[in-house]
Amino acid sequence: MALIRCFQLLMLLGTLLFQATLAPAALQGVKTLRFASIPDNPLDEVGVLLIRTIYDQLDIEVEILDIPPARALTLLRQGHLDGSLARPEGFETRVDVAVPVPVRLSQVQVVGFARADRLARLQTASTMPLRVGLLLGLPPHMNTAAHLHPVEAHTSRQLMAMADKARVDLALDVDVVGAHVIREDHLANLRIVTTPLRRIDVYHFLHQRHEALVPQVARVMTELQEDGTLERMHQAFRERLDMDTITLPKEDLLSARQLQLDLMAESAE
Repeated sequence: MALIRCFQLLMLLGTLLFQATLAPAALQGVKTLRFASIPDNPLDEVGVLLIRTIYDQLDIEVEILDIPPARALTLLRQGHLDGSLARPEGFETRVDVAVPVPVRLSQVQVVGFARADRLARLQTASTMPLRVGLLLGLPPHMNTAAHLHPVEAHTSRQLMAMADKARVDLALDVDVVGAHVIREDHLANLRIVTTPLRRIDVYHFLHQRHEALVPQVARVMTELQEDGTLERMHQAFRERLDMDTITLPKEDLLSARQLQLDLMAESAE
């Protein structure tokens, strides 16, 4: 009997230790996490609220820092950040200390923005050089054809300003991000001029030192996904932008093939 009783006590102890690993992270000593966010990114209107909602349920405070993407990579590698608010799928292949939470935060689509007076040039893309604006440190990365010359910007606001001032012929950005900047900065000459050039799944990332938190964060995100909260938040944001009024008619939109543009999800860094 004594041996059986001892075995039962050991089983109970093991169960309690397992439950402790699933307890809120604040009980394990994590009280505040610092995440990098892309400056001037309107998607943060949804993303920040969502991330705060998730970590509130885990009794963890969240600090969001606006840091240019390239700089954020360095800080994350050096361990000065606890993760990234949202980055494209595959981010962990570029930053080996980044661990994805395996529940998709959102899916975004990259399109091309241009002035109306650049359309004729874009329609004959294969016969003349084109300057294509891209965000530094972010996909999409171009598999550059000879006639395409990439020009990098630090923020979407800079990128749209370059297109508006004809410093680039075409600016590549997430549709809702570019549309938000166009509305906010009153860039009346800019339009979405392409079909979706690439769709990118976006995830939340933690530094590897917080890998034990991933199952807890994933659980909360799954609950928000299953009850429709994630989709409602993203859809409400898109509807406010009234995208149709700044998009060319469907039959006039240019394709990646017409532009001879090949986009890759991640660079080969």
